[in-house]
Amino acid sequence: MVTSQALRIVYFGTPAFAVPTLQRLLASRHAVALVVSQPDRPKGRGQHFVHTATKEVALAHGVPVLQPEHLRDEAFLRAVGDLRPDLGVVAAYGRLLPDALLAIPRLGMINVHGSILPRWRGAAPVHRAIIAGDTETGVTIMRVVKELDAGAVFATVPRTIGPNETSVEVERDLAELGAGLLADTVEALADGRAVETPQPPEGVTYAAKLTKANHFALAALGVEPLSPQPSDERRSYGAGMTTTTWLLFFLAIASQAAAIFSAVARLMDTWSCSRSAALPESTNCCGTWPLPS
Repeated sequence: MVTSQALRIVYFGTPAFAVPTLQRLLASRHAVALVVSQPDRPKGRGQHFVHTATKEVALAHGVPVLQPEHLRDEAFLRAVGDLRPDLGVVAAYGRLLPDALLAIPRLGMINVHGSILPRWRGAAPVHRAIIAGDTETGVTIMRVVKELDAGAVFATVPRTIGPNETSVEVERDLAELGAGLLADTVEALADGRAVETPQPPEGVTYAAKLTKANHFALAALGVEPLSPQPSDERRSYGAGMTTTTWLLFFLAIASQAAAIFSAVARLMDTWSCSRSAALPESTNCCGTWPLPS
């Protein structure tokens, strides 16, 4: 029997990972007053602007959407504050939230994170777990604080990583698991029975975002486990790559460059030959030169 008052929620999320949680909140007794997504970006060969995954869902349910370029913008902060939200929910939003924003909801903000914290804090926990050869990961619901993914934990659920599973499969499953766990946590917060447990200082690792360089190197051949990384998220995103993967990356680039140069040379030769067809036979560059009569 429901006895507590429904919460007014502001939701921060951008990609497909954030959609199941948003859908669970929209189907709950609580009110999603606003969805905050990163701005739409151009995609594809035509570079057409495409709505983010969460924006599509929000618009389909008649929920207002804001996509600020700067989270410290006074107009944006004022718009969120005017809603008087009880709770902020974050799932793969993609940016650090400033203190001025964290302070707005009455009950603070909670986050759906794709690992069992404190392992793999940061932007790419699923990818880093697979790269490191982890056999288990999971989802954590935690309080959002200033330090990156360091807030107290409300709940976790583990999930085994199969030997042949990809990050796409694991991330899709974690999104669904996280949605259910988040919904339970929201109910516990509404009822005043939620319990927070500080993260242990041992076992902290960081999951730096993957760049194209990481992807090329890992695809080239061989992957080595990552070691714990420093907490400064502004470090080089290539810091997670080992010497072996960097070497393989440069070898792959060199091989691709050689193939490109070879293809260009063949094209130039074909072009030169086609032009020579209109020239006198004595200047023909294709095939054997004719002997003088």
